Amino acid sequence: MDLGRYGVRRRLPRRGTRMDQRPRILIIDDEPMLRRALVRSLTRRFDVTGVASCEEALDVICRGAR
Repeated sequence: MDLGRYGVRRRLPRRGTRMDQRPRILIIDDEPMLRRALVRSLTRRFDVTGVASCEEALDVICRGAR
């Protein structure tokens, strides 16, 4: 899938970027219980966002939400 048409570009970290920021994970799953379980299990090590649809995911990506 070409996300460029949605205005999504892969961004590389800038030099001097702080390494204490946790890596981000976006979980897309329409099954609420599974999505919550994944978010809960990954939250300790990652900055996790869970959404139910690809439309919601694109909205999160385009907003650059943290």
